Amino acid sequence: MNRSFLCASFLLAASWLLLSAAATAQPADPPLDVLMRATDDAMRGDSCIPLPDAPVVWGAIDARFRARDMLLDQAEYFDERDRLVRTIRYEDFGPLGGRTLPRRMRVIPADDADEFTEIVYEEHAFNVDLPPGTFSLRSLRQ
Repeated sequence: MNRSFLCASFLLAASWLLLSAAATAQPADPPLDVLMRATDDAMRGDSCIPLPDAPVVWGAIDARFRARDMLLDQAEYFDERDRLVRTIRYEDFGPLGGRTLPRRMRVIPADDADEFTEIVYEEHAFNVDLPPGTFSLRSLRQ
């Protein structure tokens, strides 16, 4: 299925999620909140664990970044029992809206590796003026 649609930029890199996760995160056990991984691409990973009272539905997010430019490469989502729930992979890095970003995002559920949802970005615009009510509850219900 090939569909084109407009979407908010947070879907592109999901950095908003990782930043908010980091804001409500506590250091992992052992007390290291940054984990280094040795992979072929020398990825650097950050593990985000929510504070006990944080209003979230995940147990941890393990994020990997490309070493050369620190762009998000993969995010693994774990439930409260530390079981992998889904993996989001960011691929095909290239120019979008004048910036280097992943042009493909693939969400893979842990319980069925043959299934996935993929979003391919063909173009992207930043700093677009939107009417004030664009993301109001009323607007979103239409």
